[in-house]
Amino acid sequence: MKLIATREGWQCKVSIYKDYVIKEIKNREEIRDKIRKYLIKINKLERLEKLTEDMIKGIRDSTRILKNSNIPLKLIAESEFIDDKHVKQKRARVLYEELERLVSEKNIRKAKEVINVSIMFYPTLWGYGIHDKTFKFTKNLGIIKGDIVLLDLFELTNSKIKVASQLRKTDFNSKREVVERVPTNLQPYLIKKLKEELTIVNLNRYWKTLK
Repeated sequence: MKLIATREGWQCKVSIYKDYVIKEIKNREEIRDKIRKYLIKINKLERLEKLTEDMIKGIRDSTRILKNSNIPLKLIAESEFIDDKHVKQKRARVLYEELERLVSEKNIRKAKEVINVSIMFYPTLWGYGIHDKTFKFTKNLGIIKGDIVLLDLFELTNSKIKVASQLRKTDFNSKREVVERVPTNLQPYLIKKLKEELTIVNLNRYWKTLK
């Protein structure tokens, strides 16, 4: 199948095809170099080694978590670990792209519905004992034929204690990545729903309830 485009993040190089993507996991030096360029821009190069180790640990731990879990492949875009360096996923529309599309069509009601089901995707992950640590809500989730899926596979934890600690410390009003690329008129609604649903009470209600 013909390659359409390529993308690059801190952990992976992504080759995009019509119906799927191939993610190539970077080695240490590639990860370090990508992070270094970013830190130079923001004048925080002293964080280089810690961030590099965090990214490598995230790949290792998240791979182990997914391979040892019972999470349905549908929830992770039919992800297939081809080998130690490559993962194949169904191609999805990234969540922020879907919200931008709906707002451009003035379909605010539908955009709010998408926000609702996307937020409740987190308790679904909790049901399998999995949590996306970053709350990069609009970039780490995608949508395929109306279903929400996890796109970023390498920022996960299976520690309920860590999730609870994160929920207690997180201020959704000030966490920039929560509303990244979300249309301005939807941001208050998104934050309101996050505060309502991503709670310790719901963590206890849903954690490891699915098999």
